[in-house]
Amino acid sequence: MAPNKIVVCGAGFIGKQIVRNLLSSPANKGTKRIVQLSSRNPTPLLQVLEKSVPKPCLSQLRVEPLDITDPSTLAPAFEGAHTVISLVGILHGRPSDFDKIQWRGAENVATTAKQAGARLIHFSAIGANPNSDIAYWKTKGLGESAVLAAHPEATIIRPSLVFGPEDDFFNRFAKLARFLPVLPVFGGGNAKFQPVYVGDLADTVEAMCRGDHEIERAISGKIMEAGGPRVFTYLELMEAVLKYTHRYRPIVSVPFWMGVLSGMFSERLPVNLFTITKDQVGPVIGPVIGGAIADSLGWRAIFWFLMIASALCAITMILLVPETLRSIVGNGSIRASSIYRPLLPFIPKVKPSRKRDAGTPMRPLQNPLRLFTNVDILILLGITAIVNSVMYGIITTISTTFEAAYPFLTETTIGLCFLAYGGGMMIGSVAHGKVLDREFQKFKRKLVGEGEGISRAELARRNIALEKARLRSLPILMLIFAGAVGGYGWTLQRKVSLAVPLVLHAIHGYIAMASMNSASTLMIDLFPEQSSSVTACNNLVRCTLAAVVVSVMQPLINSIGLGWTYIILGFLSLLTIPLIFLDILVGPRYRLARQQGVDDSLDKFDPSKEYSGRLPNITSASGRSYFVKTGGVDEQEQFTGEAESLKAIEAAAPGLAPRLYTHGIFEDGKPYFISEYKNIGALPTSTARELGKRLATELHRGTSPNGKFGFEVPTFCGPTRFENGWYDTWEECYSAMYGTLIARLREKGRYGRLCEIGDAVIERVIPKLLDIQPVILHGDLWSGNAGVDQETGKPVIFDPASFYGHNESDLGIARMFGGFPSSFFEAYQEHNPKSEPQNQYSYRCELYESFHYLNHTVIFGGSYAMQAEKKMTLLVQAESAGQF
Repeated sequence: MAPNKIVVCGAGFIGKQIVRNLLSSPANKGTKRIVQLSSRNPTPLLQVLEKSVPKPCLSQLRVEPLDITDPSTLAPAFEGAHTVISLVGILHGRPSDFDKIQWRGAENVATTAKQAGARLIHFSAIGANPNSDIAYWKTKGLGESAVLAAHPEATIIRPSLVFGPEDDFFNRFAKLARFLPVLPVFGGGNAKFQPVYVGDLADTVEAMCRGDHEIERAISGKIMEAGGPRVFTYLELMEAVLKYTHRYRPIVSVPFWMGVLSGMFSERLPVNLFTITKDQVGPVIGPVIGGAIADSLGWRAIFWFLMIASALCAITMILLVPETLRSIVGNGSIRASSIYRPLLPFIPKVKPSRKRDAGTPMRPLQNPLRLFTNVDILILLGITAIVNSVMYGIITTISTTFEAAYPFLTETTIGLCFLAYGGGMMIGSVAHGKVLDREFQKFKRKLVGEGEGISRAELARRNIALEKARLRSLPILMLIFAGAVGGYGWTLQRKVSLAVPLVLHAIHGYIAMASMNSASTLMIDLFPEQSSSVTACNNLVRCTLAAVVVSVMQPLINSIGLGWTYIILGFLSLLTIPLIFLDILVGPRYRLARQQGVDDSLDKFDPSKEYSGRLPNITSASGRSYFVKTGGVDEQEQFTGEAESLKAIEAAAPGLAPRLYTHGIFEDGKPYFISEYKNIGALPTSTARELGKRLATELHRGTSPNGKFGFEVPTFCGPTRFENGWYDTWEECYSAMYGTLIARLREKGRYGRLCEIGDAVIERVIPKLLDIQPVILHGDLWSGNAGVDQETGKPVIFDPASFYGHNESDLGIARMFGGFPSSFFEAYQEHNPKSEPQNQYSYRCELYESFHYLNHTVIFGGSYAMQAEKKMTLLVQAESAGQF
């Protein structure tokens, strides 16, 4: 019998973290405490934990299988336990599953723990309510009541949303952001969350398990709610997902009723990232609805239905739906112009703030057409285009061909025939996705397991497995697909049993989705930072070819018959096979060529000569990590400006920004720079204070080399180019920068009033507010360009657009878009007080904020113009009133 045994019931990411903390805690040193991990099948978890638990502590780790729904398995597992930690729960399942696990299972654990004389820590959830209509919350509430009835001394923890490296919530949305062109939030994203870090939660549990009698008495029989230090809205969490995955997606508010409908279907399907996409819904469900209408009201009624449905959607949008485009309304705090506002504004809006827009500035979209310059991408686009065009060639002719081949079918039953195709597409999306994951893991294990100690050439040769991992199953699938397509026409022409073409539909749908997903996944593998550009190019090419194929289908059928028409489509499908082998053959060459210039540049200052990883994060054999940024030929100036900005920041505040190692232009004219890689996380309050101090005492004390204002090279704030140069006064410098924005707006031809006010600001306001000394600035210091180095805990700033100017101008965008806690500004002002005259400080803030609102108007237009005009008008009116 172990003198001090702790049993952790549950194999989820919280349970594993608790085990790690229990074993690695300083309080565990010198003890003989046994930590036992129990679940239905805990053995595989032992291998996972052995990699993350200190080796001296592994002797204290045990695994023991149990099933909380079977009380007979619990007593042996709990024998001799001092504490039992119950974590078992589910998120998906039938109502009976929730009852069995979260209610009766929790009761079984509590009863057995009490009989074993063990303390009990039971994990529930915030929102647990036995009277809830939702099975999850109801059974959590019933489970709490059952636990306290069986074990009155038990401690119940109700954690909020738990996040960490293996959590399901943030990782799921990160995956969705990779594939979806937008990220949905329900009900405006106003639901509140207070996320708690899994490590903090595990530390709390570890403290409860130390045998401290005072702690045990304090928590006995108590229900404790566990949340993090800050409350977030659902919308803010999605913004964080996009920020830390370095993806830029519009966040679209979806009405709650759509989420309910989605849940009604998805909860009945196996759990997966996507159950069915919007691209699959239309071609499959639309014909079913159309068939039912045509069968009962005639085919003309379909068009009346479409007109009425479209009109209802338009009326609903005009009357009720607010504008959600972030370039117009930010996160809802920017008041849109009248044309963008609903006539009946019933949907609540984010309360506007006078001091700042709580939204996030959008990044400009990259030009997706640049991807067409990559031969391997063109090959993959050809594969998806051919498969997609054949698929739509079949789908668009189902109605007419089935009506001719099977006269007994009604319009409704013909519509139902489309479901076979849709079912195949659904299965193809889910099943082949698992195949892709398995193949990629094989590639990864081989590369990591055998990649040490080999030459770079050999490593490059083995990297060919990336293309093979994604595509090697496709040639056989495409042979089957071509045969099924070619035979499909003859089954219709010979009018064989209806079951045969329906089975072929399912085969078509499965292989079409499997092949298109394989090629699309590989394209995103090759350009992970441009997934939206990949999607745009893919849609352009495949839809263009599909339009051509669909337009010739009926004329072909009329002239050569069904059988030979689909034989042609079958031969068209076969063209994908040489393209697949061609990409496997030449794809690695082009992929490695894109990285070879980077390797050559690294060789100049890293003696290891061996590198691994994928852009933008490259690791050398010496263990040093590099951030490698590359661009298009037309971005040479932009890269030079950012590189010189990093050098200037490093000179003034060493370590505050990533250290630049080198920058230049490849032989093909594409620019690059290489800096140290920093694993950057969110900026906590304590680190924000340190950032404010370093900004005030180091960066903003870095004076210009010649005592003048401006910068030696052009820099870019977003895509906006500032010529820079050197000026004798801040008035001249800032007037020139401000004038650049006014000139860009004047070129657009629709901001006359805004430009007039801007001219007045340059002529009347700037000369009266600004008389200071030049210091080096970041130039684009919003919260998305600042964070904490997770290795050192030190603050980091990045993506600069530097110049020498007034220190307070760096605080303008920091106030506009939020993200910086008050500790940042407090520390800054403590070490660098407001410039004189201090009574003009608020007006200077308005001026510097108006600059960035103007820049966002140049880039995005929309309601940023309204914010800029509002601030500039205030400045001109204040000047006219003699307030400065």
